[in-house]
Amino acid sequence: MIPYFVQPSLHLFGPFTIHGWGVAVCIGILLGTYIAAKRAENLGLDPDVVNDYGVWAVVSGFIGAHVIETLFYETDAFLKNPLELLKVWQGFSSYGGFLGAFIGTVIFRKVRNIRFLDYADSVALGMAPAWMFGRIGCFMAHDHIGKHSDFFLAVKFPDGPRHDLGLYEAILSAGLT
Repeated sequence: MIPYFVQPSLHLFGPFTIHGWGVAVCIGILLGTYIAAKRAENLGLDPDVVNDYGVWAVVSGFIGAHVIETLFYETDAFLKNPLELLKVWQGFSSYGGFLGAFIGTVIFRKVRNIRFLDYADSVALGMAPAWMFGRIGCFMAHDHIGKHSDFFLAVKFPDGPRHDLGLYEAILSAGLT
C-alpha cells in the first residue's frame, strides 16, 4: 500500500499558498500546451494559435472551475456571502473547469475566426499529459478519496486504507500518453 502523506505546500503571504496540486496543474498546462503547439507546427499550422487557445482555455477554465465549485459545492458559503465568487484561489471543480474552458475557447474561436477541427488533433495530443499531471495534483491533495480497500495501490489514510481516484486517473492518463 501507498503511505499517506500531507500535500506539500509553501505559504507565501495572506491567503496565498502554493500547494503541490497547483504545481502539478501548472506543469500539466505548460507541458500539454507545449506538446499541442509542437504538434500544430509539425502539421503546418500556427503554433501561436495553440498557445493563445491555451491561455483562453486556462483562464476561462479556472474561472469556471471556481464558479461551479462555489455555486454547487459551497452553496451555503455563497448564500451567506456572494463575494465568495471573487475568492478565485479557493476551491475548484473539474466539471466547472471543463465548462469554463469550453466557453472560453468557443469565444476565442469566434473572435479569432479559427476552425476548431484544424487544431483539434494538436489540442487532443496535449490533453492526456496535461490531465495526467492534473490528476497527480489531485492525488497529492487527496481530492478524490474512495472506499476503504486492501488493494495494493490503496493509500493508508489515517482512518484506514482507501482508494485514491486521483492516483488511478493519473495512471490511466499516463497510459494514454
